[in-house]
Amino acid sequence: MALPGNCRQNQRSRSTRAVARAAAGTALTGPEATAKTFIARAPGARYLHIAAHGSLDQAAPSFQCLYLNPPDGGTEGRLFAHEVLTMDLRGVELVTLSACESALGRFDLVDEVRGLTAAFLIAGADAVVGCLWPVRVPVATHFFSALYQAMSHEGDARSAFRHSQKSTREAFPQYRDWGTFAYSGAWRPIAERVPKWTS
Repeated sequence: MALPGNCRQNQRSRSTRAVARAAAGTALTGPEATAKTFIARAPGARYLHIAAHGSLDQAAPSFQCLYLNPPDGGTEGRLFAHEVLTMDLRGVELVTLSACESALGRFDLVDEVRGLTAAFLIAGADAVVGCLWPVRVPVATHFFSALYQAMSHEGDARSAFRHSQKSTREAFPQYRDWGTFAYSGAWRPIAERVPKWTS
């Protein structure tokens, strides 16, 4: 499932549809791409991709958020890290966040990482790919399309990440473009992992 946020809507919607095609998934755009829809439909998905504006509050990383479309023409369309923590995302192999600062977080008083990436991992996702700084839409489209195409061949998020990072570096050689993407989470292929506990 892929969702665009409300920033540069038309460009992000085209990008989201391109990534959804590469992942053989469904793109939710326009009024459908709300935080409420995401929370309802994300559990049970194999891959989740969100293209949106993101922001990090250094003082309160649980309020790091993605700006999705507001429901019913309202003004509140944010998906917060603390909301992600309430979800059951076991079975989600990969979450990709095409959003400014989505790979950032902050350590709390007991050295636990907090923020969106940590929230998705704690909620049960195997791996998360996010951005360390703002990324241009054409770069993000290239990177995430290459990532999901590689996932269909490799089946391993870490190897697919490396492949798409190299492909993006060839197409966009400036570090500000290809260097923004960060991988967190499972470092072993799924076939080599110990089965997860179930409740």
